[in-house]
Amino acid sequence: YSVGDAVKIARKEPSREFVFFAVGFETTAPSTALEVLRNPPKNLTFLVAHRLIPPAMEMLLGIGDLHIDGFIAPGHVSTIIGMKPYDIFPRVYRMPTVIAGFEPLDMLFAVLMLLRQIKNGEARLENEYTRSVTWEGNKKALRVMHEVFDVASGHWRGLGRLPNSALNLKDKFSKYDAKRRYDVKVEGSREIAPGCLCHLIMIGKIKPPECPLFMKACTPQTPKGACMVSAEGTCSIWAKHGLGVNGPHVT
Repeated sequence: YSVGDAVKIARKEPSREFVFFAVGFETTAPSTALEVLRNPPKNLTFLVAHRLIPPAMEMLLGIGDLHIDGFIAPGHVSTIIGMKPYDIFPRVYRMPTVIAGFEPLDMLFAVLMLLRQIKNGEARLENEYTRSVTWEGNKKALRVMHEVFDVASGHWRGLGRLPNSALNLKDKFSKYDAKRRYDVKVEGSREIAPGCLCHLIMIGKIKPPECPLFMKACTPQTPKGACMVSAEGTCSIWAKHGLGVNGPHVT
C-alpha cells in the first residue's frame, strides 16, 4: 500500500522487478521522494503520477462560465506546502480563500470565514487549520520534493492536460524511473463513457443528479466515471450517504 511496503517487498524478492505507482498530491509526494533519496533496491522503480493542487485551482478560475465565490483549500496538502502558494488567489484574482481542516467544525468555520469575506467585499487568504498549517509549510518535506522532482505538465482525468501541475523524477534519478526503464508510453486522457458528465461535476458546474447516468447506468457497484469509481469521488459520496438522485433533504 505504501512506498515503504514496496521497498520491503522488493528487498525480500530481489529476483523480481517491482514498480511502485506513486499517486497522490503534495501530501504523499514527500514520502516517495524520501525513499528515492535512500537508494532503494535496484529491482524497484517508481511510476510517478503525483499532482499539484494550486495549478488546478488556478485552472478553474480560467473557466469563463464557472462562477466561484471562494476557495476552501485542503488541510492535508496545505500542511506540506503551507499558505504561501495560495496567496495568488486573493492577491491576483480577488478570490477569498480559506485553508480548512477536516472535522465538521473545521468546515463550518471555513464557510463562515468565507461568507464574512464575501459580505465585507474582501479577498484575503485565511487559515482556519492553524493547528497544522503554517505560512511556509513543512520545509523538510518541500526540500526533499524539490531535490527529487521536476515540475511538469500533466493529464488530469476529466480536465485534460494542465501546465505545471505534475511531478517527474529528475534526470539524476532516472534509474529509478519506471517510464524510462521500461519505455512506458503515457497515453493522453481517454474518452469518457457516453453520457457521463463527470468532468462537469469535478469542476462544480453541475451536481451528480444532473448527470443522466447517475444511479442508473452509473452506481457504486457499476461505476462509469471517475467521480463514482473513487471512494472519495463526488458521485460516490453522494450515492453512498443517502443523498440519492434528488440531493440532500434539509429540515
